[in-house]
Amino acid sequence: MAHDDETVVQYGLRKPVMKFAMMVTIYTSIIISLMAYLSSPRWGLSIDEPPPPPDYSKDDAWAATPTSSSGADVHPAGCNDFKFVGEKRIDTFYVHPTGYFGSANNGPIDDPLTNLLAWSTLTQHASIFNGVSNIYAPRYRQCSMHIQGTEKGWNTWMIDLSEDGDIEASSKSPLMVAMEVAFSDVWRAFQYYLEHHNGGRPFIIAAHSQGTMMSKLLIRKLLMEDGGEALLKQNLVAAYIIGNSVGETELSPLKPCKWANSTGCVLSYNTLIEGGDASHWINKNPNERLICTNPLSWEYNDTTMVDDGEASGGMPVTGHLLLTSFDERLVSARCGKDGILWVSDPALVGGWGYMNDMTFKAGGELHAIEFPMFYRDIKKNVGERVAAFFETRGEEVIISGEECSCGGACVMILLVQIVVIVLITWAFSVLLVAPFALAWAGARVRNTGELPELRELLWAFSACCCFNRCCRRKGVDVDLP
Repeated sequence: MAHDDETVVQYGLRKPVMKFAMMVTIYTSIIISLMAYLSSPRWGLSIDEPPPPPDYSKDDAWAATPTSSSGADVHPAGCNDFKFVGEKRIDTFYVHPTGYFGSANNGPIDDPLTNLLAWSTLTQHASIFNGVSNIYAPRYRQCSMHIQGTEKGWNTWMIDLSEDGDIEASSKSPLMVAMEVAFSDVWRAFQYYLEHHNGGRPFIIAAHSQGTMMSKLLIRKLLMEDGGEALLKQNLVAAYIIGNSVGETELSPLKPCKWANSTGCVLSYNTLIEGGDASHWINKNPNERLICTNPLSWEYNDTTMVDDGEASGGMPVTGHLLLTSFDERLVSARCGKDGILWVSDPALVGGWGYMNDMTFKAGGELHAIEFPMFYRDIKKNVGERVAAFFETRGEEVIISGEECSCGGACVMILLVQIVVIVLITWAFSVLLVAPFALAWAGARVRNTGELPELRELLWAFSACCCFNRCCRRKGVDVDLP
């Protein structure tokens, strides 16, 4: 087939405009595909009927346990410090945030994307506690982001907990029903944990976002149960329930933690960049001031601006992936009179991984990085608080000091992460570039009458096809559409 020079362009797309158009096409396809996946009620779920409840006697009902491998086991940047010297003597019951973005009201516990996001939060949140505790993290039929958006300013104080263990909402809206379903799982998981795993050990309750909503209900429900208040008084080290609105007296008789070594108490904060819009969190609990614990001083409602020199290390929204060291001096922080934790912009120090645009909320919110932004600060405080807890019992424990270096094992993990990322990127690229690679192969046959060699075909399906030498080979010319 003959072509005029003016109408023939090599399929290598040498023209910058065409190359840019190709990149836009590929990455737009990725975004559209992901959004379509996130917004669909997958696996034949009914929007109103919840999926089957988890069986907490089975391993697949737990995102993390001490006997299974999970994201809670990681040591970002090789930092395995602030840990018990000897056997771990406490547990952490961790409730993960929203990870289901489908259209059903409650998500199933076997949804692959949901579990991938849960694994990610385990690495960024729950791993903070792995030096001093055994971590138990249940999967639960969480409220979807979709149903959470149907009512503004809602919070768990709207829900009454009945004496027989069921939730009775004053108004059975779809959101309240979805909350019932989600909490019923968390409650059953905690009961199973107490009966089969706890063995009388002290414990930490840790949570973020929707997990904090569930944990508030969990604590309230325990306080209503026979022996529940005594259990919390005797065995609760502290509740690190972050990233949602927790009123000062909402969990009474439990009180906000006043100092870095306070125990049997509650810590919470909602983080915004100075000058941001905090109305979302304030409106969720308008009846009283919110608990604000400053994670740089660990003082309750500390309105003094704590200098960034106290910020010992955070990690970006990408978490431990390819992390060789923590970012120090990220932010200065203060608690406002409104109960909001106001911080300087971490992106000015840490770069794009700390931009508030990366947290999927507007108005200067840093919701998605409220744990990892203060990772080292929280980890150090957990060790201090656990030591103080045992001291009040007259028991001595040894918590190791700061040992943070990316040694040989850390380097090997980083190399494995790089290989995995490259393979995943290549696999996505193969799927997205396939139409262009097939067009190239067809053009090769039409122009030369020869089938491509296997080596050439494999290369054509790689991510480099439209950006590298493969499509610039002589004799591989095709007409533009």
